[in-house]
Amino acid sequence: MNHDFALQEPFQSKGLLWARALRRRTIDYWYATTEDPDAAAIEAALATVAVNVMDETIFEKSHGDPYREHRRAHPQGRVVMGLELIRNCEVHAVELAQPTVAAMFGVPELGYRQVYAWAAFKSLPVEYRQQQDGEPRARGEARDAYHKWIAGRPIIETLLDAIAFFESLDEALRPAETLDLRYSFVPGVPLGRNEEQFACRPMGLDQFQLFLPDFACRPTERRSPSWEPADRWLKGQVKTIQKEQPGGVSREIRSRIIDEADTLIGYRGLSGPLDATYRDSWVERAKQVGRDIRMGFRYFVVVGGVEVDATADAQLAVSALSDSVDVLAELERSDSPIALDHLKLNEANPDLYRMERMAR
Repeated sequence: MNHDFALQEPFQSKGLLWARALRRRTIDYWYATTEDPDAAAIEAALATVAVNVMDETIFEKSHGDPYREHRRAHPQGRVVMGLELIRNCEVHAVELAQPTVAAMFGVPELGYRQVYAWAAFKSLPVEYRQQQDGEPRARGEARDAYHKWIAGRPIIETLLDAIAFFESLDEALRPAETLDLRYSFVPGVPLGRNEEQFACRPMGLDQFQLFLPDFACRPTERRSPSWEPADRWLKGQVKTIQKEQPGGVSREIRSRIIDEADTLIGYRGLSGPLDATYRDSWVERAKQVGRDIRMGFRYFVVVGGVEVDATADAQLAVSALSDSVDVLAELERSDSPIALDHLKLNEANPDLYRMERMAR
């Protein structure tokens, strides 16, 4: 722990209160992901207000320049700086900024929940990006931090980073007790004619060390500020597994993925031998398929019941020759949104891609 930034009164009392407020807002956001985009956007915005109070009103006023220098040098401190842009714009701008949906997962009894990410800077409303009366909505370093540490990241990761940063400054902000969560939610009482189900949140979670309830159904997920950021860990994992062969013994290429610009960007198919009892579906970037083949992994195309092995040249271009004809180039185009969306979903959620690539 870094004790150089321990809070003294009156900052300590306010720090304890707003540290709890940030935990509370983070929990509220977590449950809002089972509702709708507006509910999630509201809670995410309110959480950035709590981050800003902890940042500017408590630590910056208490410790001044040493704190500002530490915040600028610390990765999670830069996350705090980047969230300032959202807070300032939500408080002062009229336009709405909706988070983007990175993935959707089923939740027993409730239906589903969305995984939201912060928008790319260029996708933010004009009011967020441009100056107002000659003044930007946020300091230059806050805008830069948004670019590098916020944009495109899951919202929950950034909120947990902010909590971890403040707790690292003063250990008194981290509750001493933990709570054993045996149940993450229970079905709500049916309301109205549609008998809709609502998640009932256990009261008082914000008074304990933060461990978000497990809504299940996601392979890898960060639920505590004490855990390593899952999105950054997974990106490292993806780089590692892409240097290794996929799971299983082979993959059949069944179609080509074409993007909006009519460019070949990937392939789609099924894993394993044709006579396998069960075969998983997969999508992969074309260059990665080329790398896999160059590493010795087998991809093939089926033509008239015959398996034709695919090859890759030094530039990673893939082909499958049968009687001097590239049968791979003649495969149907998967230019439907389904294949392209599948590829984008994997790239936005490395945990899903990792699970798919390692499937045997």
